[in-house]
Amino acid sequence: MKVGIVGFPRAGKTTVFNALTGLHASVGSYGDPGKANLGAIKVPDARIDRLSAIFNPRKTTYAEVVFVDFPGGSERSGGVLDQTTLVQMRDADALVQVVRGFPDPVTQDAAEPARDVEAFKSELVLADLAIVEKRLERLRKEKGKEQEAELLERCQAALEAETPLRRVELSAADERALSGFGLLSRLPLLVVINVGEAAVAAPLSDAVRARLEAAAVPGLALCAQIEMEIAALEAADRAAFSPTSACRSRRATASCRPPTRCST
Repeated sequence: MKVGIVGFPRAGKTTVFNALTGLHASVGSYGDPGKANLGAIKVPDARIDRLSAIFNPRKTTYAEVVFVDFPGGSERSGGVLDQTTLVQMRDADALVQVVRGFPDPVTQDAAEPARDVEAFKSELVLADLAIVEKRLERLRKEKGKEQEAELLERCQAALEAETPLRRVELSAADERALSGFGLLSRLPLLVVINVGEAAVAAPLSDAVRARLEAAAVPGLALCAQIEMEIAALEAADRAAFSPTSACRSRRATASCRPPTRCST
């Protein structure tokens, strides 16, 4: 499975990428706007470990997840995702949108996560609408593809109403028919609000929850900086910060680690 880490500039995408993969991709440099970071992790599975211990195979193979840290939009475009990034995103099986929940480290603008969630949804919808309209234009000149045209017209109507395609009820046959178009608003999406350590235990705002419900996607708050620092520890030290450890459950109060600023 390939999971794309996406979002607008300076939201903390690369920090989340490093936290997930344990890699050390450069953060905070805002360098090459077209560069994507790539990392893969093996999915731990106690069942596989048990079966391997019983049958002692020559090789034990775990499921693998590939994470791609896609670049955000350029400053010149006002943060809008460029065409190159959108094309790269179409190769993903699922998306994780990282949303800035802290003051912009460059402009010092206040965080507006509800606005960014809505703006990103609109970008995906518009990108999909362009593909659907282009295909419909071709189909109107062809004969014998009325079923595909009907399906795309349904998609067009939803997109024009700013409804992501994941909210459109589709049959298995419809899903197969759309699979080759790379429609981004169909992909499973998780929204991660990247916040400072002191805010990690706070609930998502009503405005953010409303946007997530409208787009039919789950969301959570996370301090990516702390998670990246934990991922960089030795395995024995990381165990103290497992989800069930008392230390990790208290970290929102800064009782286990000094507070740090979350950044890209």
